Amino acid sequence: ALESFYEQFDPDFISIRTKAREVLQREDDLNEIVQ
Repeated sequence: ALESFYEQFDPDFISIRTKAREVLQREDDLNEIVQ
């Protein structure tokens, strides 16, 4: 619902958020491997 607001506020926000989610997912995967 707020994505249109964020796109006006910061056009890169959506891609940065997506990238951050990918990094966190990769970190979770690595933690599973280590344990």
